[in-house]
Amino acid sequence: MKTCPFCKGNIETRKISHMHRWNDKFYLFENIKAEVCKQCGEVFFSS
Repeated sequence: MKTCPFCKGNIETRKISHMHRWNDKFYLFENIKAEVCKQCGEVFFSS
């Protein structure tokens, strides 16, 4: 993906921390690769 589907901004690959809630528990994933929009900050993960 080269541009954000929401704002059409440029996307860059970087390592981020991500918190995910599953039922009543929270999981913190650190230093994971994600694609992040430079304009709006939307985060995309690959499968």
